Amino acid sequence: RAVLGAMCSLFTSATFTLLARHFPHNLAWTIGIVETVLGTGCLTGRCIGGFLYQIGGFPCPFLAQAALLVMSAAYATLLLKRAPLHPSSSAA
Repeated sequence: RAVLGAMCSLFTSATFTLLARHFPHNLAWTIGIVETVLGTGCLTGRCIGGFLYQIGGFPCPFLAQAALLVMSAAYATLLLKRAPLHPSSSAA
């Protein structure tokens, strides 16, 4: 649980840092979209996890989540390499 809590806090900090860096002029709207997606995931994740458990047993939801995380990490890496950063107003 301690590792999960530490990783969750690192993920949240990194997410909001990247949002502020890539969307400085639409930050409130962007954070609202991210929070909406996270809330929707929390609501639907239990139903999908239960369905996957019924289909494939105990490991199935965890394997599906691992596959989705690997795919989303690869996609995010590709997007971050291509996305130009907006110059910071405090940079000299």
